[in-house]
Amino acid sequence: MVLAKDEVLIKDWNYASGKTGLLFGLHTEAKIAVTNKRVIYTAENERKIARQEIPLKAAKSVYSSHETVSKLGAIMLMILGVILAVAGIVLMLQGSVMTILGVVALVLGAVVVWLGYTRLNQGAFSLTITTCGIEGESMAVSASRMLGKRQAPVMKVKIHNDVAREIVEEIGAIIAENR
Repeated sequence: MVLAKDEVLIKDWNYASGKTGLLFGLHTEAKIAVTNKRVIYTAENERKIARQEIPLKAAKSVYSSHETVSKLGAIMLMILGVILAVAGIVLMLQGSVMTILGVVALVLGAVVVWLGYTRLNQGAFSLTITTCGIEGESMAVSASRMLGKRQAPVMKVKIHNDVAREIVEEIGAIIAENR
């Protein structure tokens, strides 16, 4: 990003990243930067860069939100998975027919632990900045990672929850102070 004359970077955030495909997919970074003159959203990967900018002086209103799911359900799933895995190991040590049930319980326990772990990382982030004037232009950016919401082509999105929360808490004050 190139800054204009007398423009100073106040704060920038890398709030989400995503990857398409399994092995050779594109890795995309989503960023928001605030300077003393503008708010800049950038989504960039090896093949493409997309940028939207709004002049700071034109900002009329800011709506931002960050949401994560309850961690209790995820932790309960992980505990259940560990119990299933331990039961599977105990059954495998019994021998004969119990070995097959033990392997099934061990694999099922591992899957349940993995589901609980991925649920810990779910979240959603949204930011909308509306401008003054007749045209009422706005900048709207978002990212979400919810279990089971798969569409082709699949892009796995990871929201950096701490960063998204920081944006929600700080961006309005930064815009107000530098307008």
